[in-house]
Amino acid sequence: MLLLPRSGRTRTQGGLAPRLEREAKNPELLAIVEGKPEESEMIFRIHSQEKDEVMPPPETGKPLSAREKKILERWIREGAVWAEHWAYLDPVWNVPPKSADSQWAESWIDHFVLAHYEEEGLRPAPDADPVTLIRRLHFDLTGLPPTPETVRAYAEDPSAKAYAA
Repeated sequence: MLLLPRSGRTRTQGGLAPRLEREAKNPELLAIVEGKPEESEMIFRIHSQEKDEVMPPPETGKPLSAREKKILERWIREGAVWAEHWAYLDPVWNVPPKSADSQWAESWIDHFVLAHYEEEGLRPAPDADPVTLIRRLHFDLTGLPPTPETVRAYAEDPSAKAYAA
């Protein structure tokens, strides 16, 4: 649910400002009321003639066309579903699933990958040999093949420390 801020104005020439009349009827001012464009604050804002209320704001220089406004109204009338953007939701920790081969998994995300493999009846590929691994790593990091000396050095010492270096 998206709530919009209230206007600070109190009166216009013709009585209460349209904004205050709407606030009296609907104190929460929902941006989108599913199936009811006439109660949706977004529709009120896109049709407003008040420069402090109209959306998008006049200073953007990008007013909505009549066609775009009608599309938004139809979207709401047809049952627009409004959800919070994922970036504003609290993260949720998903417990890694149990799998038959927990020895293969090196990090928590590997458990999810392995569980998916098991669902599909697949097995992880075997680890790459040192030469293939250093070539893949070098291409990933630089976009270029490694020098023969780099390949030789890693093949002689394929430790985690050498991999990190």
